[in-house]
Amino acid sequence: DLDGSGSLDLLHCSWWERWGVINCEIQMATGRKITLSTGCVRLGILSSRTAGMPDLVCGRETVLRFDPARGSYQ
Repeated sequence: DLDGSGSLDLLHCSWWERWGVINCEIQMATGRKITLSTGCVRLGILSSRTAGMPDLVCGRETVLRFDPARGSYQ
């Protein structure tokens, strides 16, 4: 439940072998999709939140925060 709505959301990731990075899509229970094409080799979900969504860590140090105006992580 990424957005705290009480309904389970789905985080689906695949490994892009050619470039050695993860590509992910978040399928929200509301039907909204958020694509994550960040070039990360590692992705984690943090306990901190921005605009109601959890912050993500890309690699070991880069923090991605949700931008509601864009509907994506930056």
